[in-house]
Amino acid sequence: MGEASVIPSKTSMIATLLLILASSLPQLSAQTVNYTFVYGYVLDENGSGLSSVRILVSAQDGSVKTLSYTNSDGYFGLLLERGYTYTLTFSKPGYVTVTRSINAQKFDMNIGNITLREAIRVTSMTATIASTAGSDISIPVTISNEGEVAELLTLSVEKPEEWGVRIVYQNREVLSIVLSKGQSISMDVILSIPKDALEGLYKLTIIVNGTLMLRKVFYIYVQPQPTVRIYGSVLDDDGSALGNVKIDVYSQDGILIGCFESLTDGSFYLVLPSVSKSMSLTFSKPGYVKLSKVVSISSGELDLGALTLRKAIKLRSQMVSLSTDPGRKIQLPLTISNLADEAKMVELSVDKPASWLTRILLQNQEVSKILLQPNEAVNLQLEIFIPIDSRGQYTLTLKASSDIVSAIEFMVYVNPLTSTILYCPIPGRTAIPGDTVRFQVKVRNPVELDQRFKVSVEPTIIGWVVSVKTLDGTPVSEVTLPSAGSLDLIVDISIPSTVSDGVYKLTLKADSGILSDEIDLRIDVKRAPPYIKLVAAPPYIDVYSGSDARFKILVQNMGGYDELLDLFVEGIPGGWRYRFEDSGRQEITKLYVEAGRSKEFYLVVSVPSASSLGTVDLTVYAKSSDVSDRIDLKLNILGLYKLSIITQNFYTSLTVGGETTFTLTVKNTGSRDTTNVKLLYSSIPSGFNIDVSPTSLSVLRVGEEASFTIRISTTPDINAGNYYIDFTLSSDQVPPSQFTLRVELFHETSWLLYGGIAIVLALTSLFLMYRRIGRR
Repeated sequence: MGEASVIPSKTSMIATLLLILASSLPQLSAQTVNYTFVYGYVLDENGSGLSSVRILVSAQDGSVKTLSYTNSDGYFGLLLERGYTYTLTFSKPGYVTVTRSINAQKFDMNIGNITLREAIRVTSMTATIASTAGSDISIPVTISNEGEVAELLTLSVEKPEEWGVRIVYQNREVLSIVLSKGQSISMDVILSIPKDALEGLYKLTIIVNGTLMLRKVFYIYVQPQPTVRIYGSVLDDDGSALGNVKIDVYSQDGILIGCFESLTDGSFYLVLPSVSKSMSLTFSKPGYVKLSKVVSISSGELDLGALTLRKAIKLRSQMVSLSTDPGRKIQLPLTISNLADEAKMVELSVDKPASWLTRILLQNQEVSKILLQPNEAVNLQLEIFIPIDSRGQYTLTLKASSDIVSAIEFMVYVNPLTSTILYCPIPGRTAIPGDTVRFQVKVRNPVELDQRFKVSVEPTIIGWVVSVKTLDGTPVSEVTLPSAGSLDLIVDISIPSTVSDGVYKLTLKADSGILSDEIDLRIDVKRAPPYIKLVAAPPYIDVYSGSDARFKILVQNMGGYDELLDLFVEGIPGGWRYRFEDSGRQEITKLYVEAGRSKEFYLVVSVPSASSLGTVDLTVYAKSSDVSDRIDLKLNILGLYKLSIITQNFYTSLTVGGETTFTLTVKNTGSRDTTNVKLLYSSIPSGFNIDVSPTSLSVLRVGEEASFTIRISTTPDINAGNYYIDFTLSSDQVPPSQFTLRVELFHETSWLLYGGIAIVLALTSLFLMYRRIGRR
């Protein structure tokens, strides 16, 4: 329907308006209300009028003002109160809903034609297919629901007689489908052409029946010669479609089969005679690198997918975005490459902001054109002079024009011209009394001239110590900076330990007489709440009965107050002794820990020898009036097997051929009874006889003593002298311990000789004493 057929005449429009106004007169009150007559046509996609289209009129607040429908020609007319904005919603089952916003300001208002699209869309990239008799064809079809409600669709096909057709979705034949709002389903129409089909053009119609009946027509050309169908699309580097790409197809023998071009959307669909097992396709377009692709022909259809043609002239830079200051000159490095197989003359230009100056430099020489040989790459520099009054973000585009235009964009952000001198990344710190707080501050010279800044911190707080120095610790009061120079400074502030909680502010100032700046340094002084933590390393100790266990405990005062802690322990069995010691092994009952510090102390537990084996759970407490903590300890008591030899002197003597005894006393000094206690001997000298009694002790209890009697005798023919006999004391539980007994052997005459000498000496002594006493 043309435009002239859908616009009513002025006379009919006014007549209609008068009728409507006349019918509304009984409802009008004393005051007069102005109206706008809104009219138009609702058409389908073919331009035909649509009847019974529902028109819902809503105000700006969403309230419904009126509801109307189109007539059999698709015409509608609405009488709306003038001076308001309305939303008109046009809907009909089977069509996509359309909304139109209008502002009712005139007496009459023609909003023209409203076109409603069918909600169910049947699309396919294939319209006409050439094939041969006896072959199967797969036609991809997509059915989409663009409407507002789900649709139940039945599918059927009108086809030539004797042709086999199936509609397949996910390898299954379907006769009907349900499409939700916004859903799309891709299916394949599988077509089997009879072997006796004659050459000609055949029509195939897919019928989709829902709220509306839709028909999608395909044409199949049955040709006598076998063909191969090659299709795909051509894109550029940016993924945009490339049209008018020349496609030359050669056979395996290099014979040109045909020349084609891609469509404006970049797609191509080639129907070629199947003359060889492989084909070579060459894709070319001025300004792009030629692409060759060899394909094997194994079936009648080949999808090459998306092919990319690269631009012949390539611009590349590692720096495409930067920030700088006004009045500066910057240079941006870039590379221009010719990827083609022929030389290219390239013209260079720059799109830039007004008043900006730019130059393109090649080896420090300005260039506007450059000849690039095949596969040649040249390094360039884009020099930019930034005006002093520039602020904000700017875009510059460098273009390289040959057959086509290649471009690269640079984003330059010009910082505001400011006298900011001081910068501190962390200007606010928290601390506790007695801390030293450190601020790192950068001093910068933002202008082109050298500046000498005086640096100071104000105000002066009694008791606080403030120092300004360089990173290497040099104190400073003034700094000289060159243009764009900077220096990192450290501001150390020592806080008295007696200071009250609160937020304190000190101001760091830098002043050169021309430029000045200041920055507030804030310190939130706040004592941490009382908090201590007990840590044992380790909390579990193995100990033998009869010995001491020593637990090492660390108390951490993580609060803001010094603490005097009482120490005590729970879980000590009756009869056991314990004590606390400091790191110097001095016994303590209390421990003083400064705020923020840690101290070690020890719990020493004396385990009696008769203690039962097993574990003992202990709990250590550290407590003051405002804080406390506890730690659980575990003591594992092990049994101790130990035999001690009480005898100290391992010596005895006897005469040759005589006999003597030696008594060895042993004691169980462990914490467990020991069994099968034996005294064994070895390395007996020749002529000696040894006998030990008893041969063994069945059990020796804890703390008990026992004696072994060693009887030693010799033969008469043995020589006098010192002899050594090795003994070994052992039991079932105690490792063997050895000792050596020295035996001194004398002859009988030697005793008489020694006795005679002793008598002579004694008589001589008496004689001398008699003479001395007799003279007196």
